Amino acid sequence: TGKPTTMGCGGSVVASKSGKLYDTDDPASLPFLKTPFKAGDPEIGEFTVNGKKVTVGKADTLKDILNNIDTATGGAVKGVYNFETDKIKLTSSAPIELGDKKDKCNFIKLAKLKSGKPELESKSTLGRKPGDNEVALDFCWVWIDYFDDIFGPAQPLLENLIDLKDNMEGSVSNFKFAVAGPKGEELSIKECITKLKTDCKDLKMTMTTDGGKPKLDCIGAAQEAKDRVDALLAIPDCLVAIIEGSVALAGQLEDLAKAIKEAMEKDPVEELKNAGVSPMDIPWYMKRIKRNSESVAQAPQILKDLVETTKSIAEEMKEAVSADPPA
Repeated sequence: TGKPTTMGCGGSVVASKSGKLYDTDDPASLPFLKTPFKAGDPEIGEFTVNGKKVTVGKADTLKDILNNIDTATGGAVKGVYNFETDKIKLTSSAPIELGDKKDKCNFIKLAKLKSGKPELESKSTLGRKPGDNEVALDFCWVWIDYFDDIFGPAQPLLENLIDLKDNMEGSVSNFKFAVAGPKGEELSIKECITKLKTDCKDLKMTMTTDGGKPKLDCIGAAQEAKDRVDALLAIPDCLVAIIEGSVALAGQLEDLAKAIKEAMEKDPVEELKNAGVSPMDIPWYMKRIKRNSESVAQAPQILKDLVETTKSIAEEMKEAVSADPPA
């Protein structure tokens, strides 16, 4: 089974006052293990970029990790963290491929990066806000066939749910930033739409509902407002994706949660012993098994909450769009 590497301890990670990864624009100021990522608590070890292993140690900072990516790929992949947007960006001259089943470090998941393009950017902001009770929806391979056969089907379903959630949060965040810059995060969608109307007097907006799906039309915006309008138009697309995908995904998640609950009625410790895991390493494996079980059990409710949030955002947008423009 191979000896596991050390993992981070989530209880020691404290949210920054800024609600971003850092309180100041200095990614070298905090070890990766202590960095408050919204998507979960950091784990060290290795992760994969373009087939090359990137090693993350206990003392490494985000700046070290980005340098390690550069070194591991022979300079082919560069990485930067933008404090204003609270996102990480990787760039290369060719499509970047991320991840491997054997990865132990969860940097890729925490950074909200997805393979396939020469330029990859975090789908939404990365930092954990004070008081934020974000559910990580962690999935991790156990590297024991018995457990990977049980939990394996959860990976694409949890990734789908995370993508829907990140895309929605990212589209809202991008619109707020386009309208009001870094201070946009402090504003509601309604306030940002009102500001856009104030800034662009010729902009005409209408929002309708087609089969329960929001549809937004914008005409008359000046060219200099194009980025802001495009950012606004991206939000309904994400909301529709959630509405269209939620029904099938809900059924799949509920069926999977029942199947895993039944499978886990067997004593997992005995199964680990049968697989040859030493008593010293059993707690490490049990932690991964527990995280997978909790993620699958919580996923159906997280999806329901996401659908409710989607409806709330659509209503807020509709109210703001239909309101009389500011004098």
